[in-house]
Amino acid sequence: MDEYFGQHRGGLCHAQQVNMKYKAVKSYQSDPMLESGILKDQVITLTGDSAKRYGGKKLRLVHVLDSITGNEYEFLTNNMQWKPAMVAMIYKQRWQIEIFFKQWLKVSSVVGTSQNSVQIQICVISP
Repeated sequence: MDEYFGQHRGGLCHAQQVNMKYKAVKSYQSDPMLESGILKDQVITLTGDSAKRYGGKKLRLVHVLDSITGNEYEFLTNNMQWKPAMVAMIYKQRWQIEIFFKQWLKVSSVVGTSQNSVQIQICVISP
């Protein structure tokens, strides 16, 4: 996780890792956010081993309630400008792409992150 957040400034979005240790710097909650399924929007810093690797930079942790399943999800991003609903939407779209790769293309992990490397991997596994 740390290597991705350290290199990408455009804004990455990941599901929060279960064992991630962090300290909340700021926390936002409001009725309009709750109505749209956003439980909490936090600015955090990582603690423990991750803090040493990441250098204490601030991240956002968005807590979202899935209105269909009732499950709570936490999404982590380095983008401070996106609205919390945008963070949730981006992760939802990203999850659909991951499902496509895993179920339809039988790809357990993508080797590279560039468009060219992904296309090569798809060509190699295609029948």
